[in-house]
Amino acid sequence: MAFYVVTYHYRADPRIDEVRPRHREFLATLVERGVLRASGPLVGVEKPAAVLVCEAESAEAVETALADDPFRTEGILERSEITEWNPVIGVFAS
Repeated sequence: MAFYVVTYHYRADPRIDEVRPRHREFLATLVERGVLRASGPLVGVEKPAAVLVCEAESAEAVETALADDPFRTEGILERSEITEWNPVIGVFAS
């Protein structure tokens, strides 16, 4: 298993507050499955964004796990990036 950092970049969509509860419920299911290890919005950035730390076999597995996120299915996301991450110090380090 490897760690992946997912960066979500949001559209300026007035429905974001309406969709957020379903998005968070979905993320909670990923926590239960052991895929999502941490997530939250970035603070003090010009455009709304968030970071998710996932643990999976591959970037493709992360993409598949996130496919049904309501922020994706409702078109709230402008784009997302998945980057493999190698934590060497701290709570995620081996």
